[in-house]
Amino acid sequence: HTSECTVHAHQFIEIAILNCGTLEHKRFIPGEEVYCEQLTAGDIVAFLPGECHEFSQGKNNTILHNFDFSHSFSP
Repeated sequence: HTSECTVHAHQFIEIAILNCGTLEHKRFIPGEEVYCEQLTAGDIVAFLPGECHEFSQGKNNTILHNFDFSHSFSP
């Protein structure tokens, strides 16, 4: 991510690793309040297919790496 990200979901598994900077992360859980957390370098978060979430970053040199995996693996 290089800029703010709107609320979204994916049809795949996502693993995000914050390498540098800080980032606010929001997870939207149906029927519950929004779960917010401040991420710092070294934090790792994962999302299952269909989970709504959003990242918003401050004015820093944030580096976030995303790894996306199909939920159907074949050898």
